[in-house]
Amino acid sequence: MSVERHIAGMLQQIARQQDIVEIAPQGSAAKAAALAHVAEQYGYTYGMAYRTGFKNSLVQVRMYRDPRPDARVREVATITAHPQAGNGGTVPGLEQGSLKPLPEAVGAAAGSRTSSPSTSWPCTSPTGARR
Repeated sequence: MSVERHIAGMLQQIARQQDIVEIAPQGSAAKAAALAHVAEQYGYTYGMAYRTGFKNSLVQVRMYRDPRPDARVREVATITAHPQAGNGGTVPGLEQGSLKPLPEAVGAAAGSRTSSPSTSWPCTSPTGARR
């Protein structure tokens, strides 16, 4: 699946103002993390990640609509700054046409971590058991 299709699919879920957005790109956990970062810019917060699919090869991330007022402000600012996201335009925090984070997005994510940068996302099974 192309980068644009990954982004467009996620932004379609966001545009429907769903309370839960499911991110499940084929490939690495880094792709899922990049899309999760984008979802955060649109007012969502990380919920959980788990492996699924054949031999647990797919990382699925669940993002929840953030109820805090600053999340709505962030969402409006992102929509204003990136009106063509998902249609070939710029996407917040990502290099144009890729799922590679911009240097400032990497720095922002590292600054907001409470654990060491070498730790991975907590992956759980769909039933909630940690792996």
